[in-house]
Amino acid sequence: MSQKDLEEAGILLPKDLWGHARKGSTVNIFGLILAGILGIGSGAMIYLGDGTLLTWIGVLGYFLFLGLFLFVSLRAITKQNDRLENLLAKSKKGKETLARGDNSGENDEQ
Repeated sequence: MSQKDLEEAGILLPKDLWGHARKGSTVNIFGLILAGILGIGSGAMIYLGDGTLLTWIGVLGYFLFLGLFLFVSLRAITKQNDRLENLLAKSKKGKETLARGDNSGENDEQ
């Protein structure tokens, strides 16, 4: 897809907001590392268990890993969406203030 197609679909931010969004990930690094360790440990337990109780504990751990990974991922997506909504709301508020010609909304963030 071209940039024009993305703009028409409403996927890109407006041009006046380019470069104003905070860069960086919204993923909880601690949760992601914990999920990774749980997943690797569970996989090892499944492999080494050879059908014994250790295998079933590993399977349970793997399901916990999947749930934790899903939770961390969905929470990061929600945080990113909230950031963008706040950025868009501030932009609209700033445009409305400029259109009115007053400065009453300038220091609302403090």
